[in-house]
Amino acid sequence: MSAPSPPPTPLRVAAALVGLEGLAAVVAGVGFGVAALVTDPSDRATALTLAALLVVLGVGVLAVARGLLRASPAAQTPAYLAQFFTLVVAYYQRHTLVAVTVALTVLALAAVAALSAPPSREALRRD
Repeated sequence: MSAPSPPPTPLRVAAALVGLEGLAAVVAGVGFGVAALVTDPSDRATALTLAALLVVLGVGVLAVARGLLRASPAAQTPAYLAQFFTLVVAYYQRHTLVAVTVALTVLALAAVAALSAPPSREALRRD
């Protein structure tokens, strides 16, 4: 048996960008959860629920990044959906957090470009 070939560079870039998004979501969720426990939020239960949801979402996005690294066709659609929702978050932060808007937009568009590159699409093609 021969070892599977490594994924093409654009697909590795896409996996790294998606993984960065997943890691950021996990870190943010943990941070929000700690803040909800240490400070005095108006509704602690809601704050903790949202923190847990962000951690679960981040872990899911990390799993998608792992699937991209393995060139699993099943990871393609969730990866594109993650970029769509990243752009939605960026859009709604455009008036308050301009730097976040710019960073998220660049990140999502770079991930879409890497996912859409011909070598990535070839590697993720269902046979």
